[in-house]
Amino acid sequence: MTPADLNASTARAGVRRARWPALLAGAGGAVSVGLLGAAGLAPLLAGLGVGTLAAGPTVAWLTSMGMNALAGWLGNLAAEGLRAPRTPAAPDAPPDPAWVADVGQRLDTAAANDVALAAELARLLVAIDAVPGALESIAEELGAQRAVILAQYDFLRQLQAEAAVEA
Repeated sequence: MTPADLNASTARAGVRRARWPALLAGAGGAVSVGLLGAAGLAPLLAGLGVGTLAAGPTVAWLTSMGMNALAGWLGNLAAEGLRAPRTPAAPDAPPDPAWVADVGQRLDTAAANDVALAAELARLLVAIDAVPGALESIAEELGAQRAVILAQYDFLRQLQAEAAVEA
């Protein structure tokens, strides 16, 4: 697997592992392109120092794909002192939702004011299959929440039946 393929795979995994219910709650229930991009970038940047963030492998990868505006934006964030997300305890852990929300908001704002950046962000999201990945993750999370709610409902019905027998 080439470094570019590994970066794309890592970014896809970041989107799939994002804590979408928490992110959506903080974003008024709406997924934005900035949130999708930040979720994909988070695992690529995890644990990097500010100096490494600005000139690191993710910036080089974006530049190699012709995404100079996006790479420059990331470098500018590092110059402003943005810290990379902390390295997750486990390799399959979700990216830090507070970091994803913050960077997502910054990315949305920047993309709204820079057509080249917005176009490159769109290319990145397509390249990492961000929309299908986020939809898959949200569906899995909702399925898990549905199972919990149904189990609680069954338990409450059982309690209600037991209470009716005792009465």
